[in-house]
Amino acid sequence: MERDRDKLLLLCAVHHPDHGRIDWQLLARTAQARAGLGQWLSGQVPERSPKATKAQRVLTWALADRRAMAAAEEFVEKQLEAAQQRGAALTTVLDEDYPVNLRLVPDAPPFLFYRGVLTPADARSAAVVGTRKASAEGLSRAAGGTAWLSRLPTVSLPPRRAGSDLHRLCPRDGSATATAALQGLPATAGSARAAVP
Repeated sequence: MERDRDKLLLLCAVHHPDHGRIDWQLLARTAQARAGLGQWLSGQVPERSPKATKAQRVLTWALADRRAMAAAEEFVEKQLEAAQQRGAALTTVLDEDYPVNLRLVPDAPPFLFYRGVLTPADARSAAVVGTRKASAEGLSRAAGGTAWLSRLPTVSLPPRRAGSDLHRLCPRDGSATATAALQGLPATAGSARAAVP
């Protein structure tokens, strides 16, 4: 499974100079099994949609350009190294421990870096998504909400965007925390404690 995970992360990291990245949500929902990932790796996007059309352009270019794939591979290696240095583990849509509730949402991330332990009880959880430029009122409300949420027996997922003020508002208690940042792991990845039942 490690090799499949690496290939999935590689597809997430590919970056076309004009068309950007493959849509992660498209990748997550179509590559949850080896057969789906296999289609991607053979150059076929297993969906028809505007996002799939763009993804097909990026995928075709990447599979034909060794330098693009080498750059993506180097980037993934650096991110995995950074995660390991911070004590973060990885789960992907290909893994059994990937949170079940995330599989059910249309915009699920294809992977999560996390600290702590993921358990079947984590199926009763959700994400709190923050912003980089929160207002004073927003920060106050987030602090109250996350304090209440932190007392619930759930897994926690910090904001998707690195640098969010929500990271600093959440109490730390050793429960699982996760982030889906592959644009560069934030220094605070996995330090937040926030959840919604």
